[in-house]
Amino acid sequence: MATILEYRMRPDGLGIIIIELSLLLATNKQIHAFVPSYNHMLYDFKRIFNISDDQLIIIQENNSVNDPASDDLMKSFVPYFSADTVRLFGRDYPVGLRNKPCIGLAMHHAGGLTDNDNNDPLGEKREVKDFPYNKFASYETYSQIIKLVTDAGYDVITLNSSKSNVEHKSFLLNNLCDCIIGYEGGAAQLAHTLKVPSIILPWNSWVDGNTQWKDGSTWDPYRHEAHKYHIDRRTYFLHSQKEIVAWDRTKLKSIIDSLYNIQGNNFLFDNSVIVDKDTLTVDCIFGKNVLCMQTEPSKAFIQAHIPNPTIL
Repeated sequence: MATILEYRMRPDGLGIIIIELSLLLATNKQIHAFVPSYNHMLYDFKRIFNISDDQLIIIQENNSVNDPASDDLMKSFVPYFSADTVRLFGRDYPVGLRNKPCIGLAMHHAGGLTDNDNNDPLGEKREVKDFPYNKFASYETYSQIIKLVTDAGYDVITLNSSKSNVEHKSFLLNNLCDCIIGYEGGAAQLAHTLKVPSIILPWNSWVDGNTQWKDGSTWDPYRHEAHKYHIDRRTYFLHSQKEIVAWDRTKLKSIIDSLYNIQGNNFLFDNSVIVDKDTLTVDCIFGKNVLCMQTEPSKAFIQAHIPNPTIL
């Protein structure tokens, strides 16, 4: 009988559930995943990616609480789960096809839900640009990106609505989008599972220009924060919003081609990176233990269940 590993999933959050499921499937154990609702998106992933009962059994538990190992960086040492085909709306579709007609834009969370200018989701008029607003770009920047995309011969699909579920987003990304462009978040995480290239904008400074956390510590001086949450070789990380605005259609298509050829620019794939498998520390020219935000329960889980943790 297969070794059973019990784990309690977070209740929501597209990106974190992909992160959790990637780590769980990498254990090669039968996962008994507890979820607080029959509407949990884990059911969607099990169906879409045809994950067998030998790999994953989902158990509904009303009072389920987050597993203490849950952490935004917990997937760092395993690959994203994926498949050669996905099942969407009753049909099977191949994964990883190129030269699709559209590019997806992930502009902000839950588009259309704002109630006034002072709560603008892109932070243009927001007095305090708190997380996650520091990840967003302005409408002006996205207008320029849309022009670049359409000049390159693509149609544009936006991936912002909270009314669009996992299956809808998977269908759009897998079958229509040659690439996704946007902020670091769940839509890009979903693209990784579908082998769709991603171009990710860097985190910004706050509205007042401050580049420190509230405790006074400096964050992301090299614009690498987004790299840590998307360890994927089909991803290009922009150093600034101005970088992509300066591209022409030839440059855009060249970047997309390079990403289909697994030539992303995540700094964690650089030869300077040193991984200590025993302590799960990652050192490079930019600093010591660059994944240090990982929690102790998360580290303990990886050390107990992943036999050969490494940056992939």
